[in-house]
Amino acid sequence: MSDSLTLYRLQQLDLRLGQIEARLGVIQEALENNLLILEAKNRLEIVTGDLQNKENSLRTVDQLVQGKQVKIDQIESSLYGGAIKNPKELQDLQNDAVSLKRTLSTLEEQELENMIALENVQVAYKSALEDYTNLRTKVEEQNHNLTIEREILQKEARRLFTERQATTQSIAPEPLDLYEKIRIQRHGIAVTTISDNSCDSCGSVLTLAQQQAAHHSHQLFRCPSCGRIIYS
Repeated sequence: MSDSLTLYRLQQLDLRLGQIEARLGVIQEALENNLLILEAKNRLEIVTGDLQNKENSLRTVDQLVQGKQVKIDQIESSLYGGAIKNPKELQDLQNDAVSLKRTLSTLEEQELENMIALENVQVAYKSALEDYTNLRTKVEEQNHNLTIEREILQKEARRLFTERQATTQSIAPEPLDLYEKIRIQRHGIAVTTISDNSCDSCGSVLTLAQQQAAHHSHQLFRCPSCGRIIYS
């Protein structure tokens, strides 16, 4: 078996291992840091905080309304109970009742506004919760598929790595060193082929003599233009 053929097979192994490594990186990032989930969770947390604030505000105003109503009831009971005869005291009570009712009216308006605001936030919370739940379910399903894919790729990578070790052991040190050197220089592609009388990697046209040398020579033939090893 010629060195060019063995190196070409080694090239195919390295290309596939590179593809697997890149895909495993993408899978790992997707599993560990899903931005969609983080964004949906952040939106839900914001709406949840807003919901709690609106509930607290409504509860506070409701307590004030109830407190004012109790005082009004007490004053009216005193006004119309007949126990108080002094006109000055009755007038003071009447004034207090009017003031409390005015305050009560303002508080009831605030209470209504808070109820409307709370309903709007509840709708937003329900929507954010549904979005987060649905997205999390979808991502979990995707993650399950990604986990399976990762296991398959890792198994394939182990097999290819073992095959690569066996392949490199069958190559003499000098051509193997040349292959590794060119692979670094040429962005991972050290061995290429010929198509339409040209180098598949750089497109340089090869003469008939050069093509015959690449095909028949027992020595490695390199593209005169890009320097890659040519397998033909």
